[in-house]
Amino acid sequence: MDITRTDAIIGAILFLPSIVLYFLPSLIARSKRNHLAIFWTNLLTAWCGLAWVALLVWAITNEPGAAVARRTQVLKIIAAFVGYVILVISFLEFCAGVVMLFSLA
Repeated sequence: MDITRTDAIIGAILFLPSIVLYFLPSLIARSKRNHLAIFWTNLLTAWCGLAWVALLVWAITNEPGAAVARRTQVLKIIAAFVGYVILVISFLEFCAGVVMLFSLA
């Protein structure tokens, strides 16, 4: 299957909007105090749809007041743990794919 010039143009046209959509939570959170945490979490885990939705919610929520700061800290720890679990699972899936690839050879 050869890639035609039309396929390349369509791919180039769709590439930029898909990158913008992928980093939408980071773009929304630019003015937030924790924008770097949102960016790095977005970069590493947003390929998972659930993580992307969670990041979007995190980006659009208002900055917490002093009364909910403790609860927010607990939620951040839980979100970091869930992100870590997703990262480990994806790494294990990648390793399983590599093992399958080499077992076919």
